[in-house]
Amino acid sequence: MIGIGFDGVLTDCDYTPGAEPVINAALVAMLAGAGVRRVSILANQGDLAFGVCNLLRKDGRAYPKPQDFLRRLHSARTALKAAGIDVAEVTVATYAHSALHSASIEAARILNLFAPCNLPFKAWSGADKRMPSPAMFHKLEIPLSAFYGCSDEEEQAARAAGVPFVRVERFDGLKVAA
Repeated sequence: MIGIGFDGVLTDCDYTPGAEPVINAALVAMLAGAGVRRVSILANQGDLAFGVCNLLRKDGRAYPKPQDFLRRLHSARTALKAAGIDVAEVTVATYAHSALHSASIEAARILNLFAPCNLPFKAWSGADKRMPSPAMFHKLEIPLSAFYGCSDEEEQAARAAGVPFVRVERFDGLKVAA
């Protein structure tokens, strides 16, 4: 089983309300071409705690809400499925260092409540669950043979869990003209 990060790995990082996520088609094609048929998604989603509180970023944009993450997850699963890849499970950490702990708990509660019923899904709050902690890796039902990520936090977590890490260039979703 291969593990993949979410924002910046599988999808772009643009949580503009109403915007469809841009899927990292090159990564999806590479995984499909390598014969990968099932993946686990592991994601730090601390910004959701700020979204639960209806806070705005410094640039005036709204922080994402749990519903935004679930919508993006649906788009990512659809793209993976089109390439013959199933999502076996999803784990999400909603903790953010500067957010109210109760907001992180509420974000996890909403995610767990509205998660797809046909998908093993776990969302937690707490600093000990967020990467670079390896906790998400230890909670997976199926061990990973590798993890594809774009951040130092993801690399630290994978290595601490004994999972080989493959660095993916951070995906910004910009379309390049041919």
